[in-house]
Amino acid sequence: MSQQDVPGPGRVGNGEIFPDHAIAVDLERRRAKSTNRFSVGTGQRGVEVLLENTPNGMTSAEKLNHFLEQTYLNLNYCFDVGHAHMTGDIAAEFELMKDRIRSTHVHDNNGQEDLHLFPGEGTIDWRSIMSLLGSRSEQYPILLELREPPDMKLPIQEARRSMDQITNYLTYHEQ
Repeated sequence: MSQQDVPGPGRVGNGEIFPDHAIAVDLERRRAKSTNRFSVGTGQRGVEVLLENTPNGMTSAEKLNHFLEQTYLNLNYCFDVGHAHMTGDIAAEFELMKDRIRSTHVHDNNGQEDLHLFPGEGTIDWRSIMSLLGSRSEQYPILLELREPPDMKLPIQEARRSMDQITNYLTYHEQ
């Protein structure tokens, strides 16, 4: 087998060069096919598959929307507030995802690291974020997704206190 026959970035077995776009499209098709298989199987059992925005460069709100536009999949989203904060603009991520949000993951961070802190322990402006989450007429679950500090004595009570605090900021808007 010659070097030309070895697939690599931009290469297919016979050595033809394809642009990175063609490779990305092929990967997107494969991802769609496997996601569809998974969602069909779970859908038959009454479970809805949600795609989550993550800070890995591949599943930002914009890329999730692009993925769904390029496939025939009809999936919805879990909006992760902490992950959106790492993009630098929670409101912009929310705006791109809002029509498909069916659940949330709520946690705080410093805007750079995925720390899963209790709300109020990072740099997120919870008053504005909870107003944003309450701006949709259909309400979805607000789920805390937290990393428990090893020295925290009463984590359940602390989680309850955090939830009470942020839901006090929740305002619902008529649409």
